[in-house]
Amino acid sequence: YEAKGLAEAIEYNNITQVKSILHALKKLVQKEHFQAIGLSCTHYSLILDEFKRQIPGVIFIDPTSAVVKEVFRVLKLRGHE
Repeated sequence: YEAKGLAEAIEYNNITQVKSILHALKKLVQKEHFQAIGLSCTHYSLILDEFKRQIPGVIFIDPTSAVVKEVFRVLKLRGHE
């Protein structure tokens, strides 16, 4: 599922749009019986609590810490400590 427009809605603090997209996602999760959702954009971590409120009972996989570690690793390799 592509949460089209969600990152932009988060960036511009468009709560109405965020809730609308999450509602559509919730319907899909219920229909398909998803057990986990991978957050494929670091913007999504900013609304992780809202994801959990809107779509309870699903495991959310948040890549933020892995992305941060990789950025630091690359910076260190390039001599930017």
